[in-house]
Amino acid sequence: MSQKSFYIRSNQSEEAKVSARVSLLKELRGEILQKTQVFPFDIQSVGSKNCENLVGTVALPVGVVGPFNLPLADGPDITKIAKVIVPIATTEGALIASLSRGVRALSLSKEFNVQVEKVGMSRAPVFECATPKSAQKFANWVTEHSSLFEEASLATSSHLHFISQKTWVEGNLVFVRCVFDTGEAMGMNMVSIALSHWWNTLVPRKMKQDVSLRALSSNLCTDKKPSRINRELGRGYRVRAEALLPPTVLENVLKVAAGDLVATHVAKNVVGSQLAGIPAGNMHVANAVAGIFVATGQDIAHVVDVASSAEVFFEAVGGGVQVRLEIASLPVGTVGGGTLLPGQRQWQQIITGEKLTAHVLAATVAAVALGGEISGLAALCTNTLAAAHKRLGRSQ
Repeated sequence: MSQKSFYIRSNQSEEAKVSARVSLLKELRGEILQKTQVFPFDIQSVGSKNCENLVGTVALPVGVVGPFNLPLADGPDITKIAKVIVPIATTEGALIASLSRGVRALSLSKEFNVQVEKVGMSRAPVFECATPKSAQKFANWVTEHSSLFEEASLATSSHLHFISQKTWVEGNLVFVRCVFDTGEAMGMNMVSIALSHWWNTLVPRKMKQDVSLRALSSNLCTDKKPSRINRELGRGYRVRAEALLPPTVLENVLKVAAGDLVATHVAKNVVGSQLAGIPAGNMHVANAVAGIFVATGQDIAHVVDVASSAEVFFEAVGGGVQVRLEIASLPVGTVGGGTLLPGQRQWQQIITGEKLTAHVLAATVAAVALGGEISGLAALCTNTLAAAHKRLGRSQ
């Protein structure tokens, strides 16, 4: 601590380290932020696993959306309905009111269903080879011995299973995108550990003579960035939520005409997105996703993956509007990381009233996000968005 560092190299407890850091904060800033010193979790566990240089916490308001029936479907046939209540952590006034209106519109609509496909968690190491010829040789060897990835899975986790791999050769670089079933975990760390074991232990020494591991992650994974490959191949879960909004719902709940709603969608989400260079046309999917992610302990930076791969569709059908939201990359889990924090685990349990599965969580995110798209677009269409924020989101 003599160099005014918050990083403490010692065997003392995490509680003692937190106290020392807070003292240093007081020395450097002249005060202690008392409202940040409430710890609703085990400091020893969190300080050693979740957050380095731990000094405090930040409290966020959490509101709820629902309850509503969440129809989970396989194809066109509804197979399960779970009544859900969804926690949203946010500081944006009017957001939860809007999400609630959108979900109510979905609940009163026809053919409302959510389809979930588990596509798996990916990690894509990049290898540097001596020559382009040796790069192609290594890529061929990786494909021919893909069974070693499952061997690495079994050696490093009882919950991990290999699904597939794909290679790209660019000059003397080889990119290997591997996909795994990570069980109930989001699983990015599980996959990284398995691939590290594969390279260090299972790849024969003779194959490494002309090959070196340049980086365990090459951006072909792709995590926490917009990417074409995630929209095409998916990552984590691929989810589709859809419904047919009848004229009564448009009129009584959303206060909008079908033609106006579709025209606003085309102008904003289609043409506007194309002009702006937005990779996937949606209004504010990130709002719903971020709120649920923070409340349930997901990796918040993955909001980028979700929002940049989320495409919303509005189409006039008869007197109503067919709505659909497709999310190609939705990395979520119910074990590991921030999901183990006690507050976040309690909010997970609120969703279904029992132990939550990642499958249901993915469906819940898509349903609430679609509700947000419907309500938000209706507010734009009727020029009531600013008024709602003025009424609900600003200090009077």
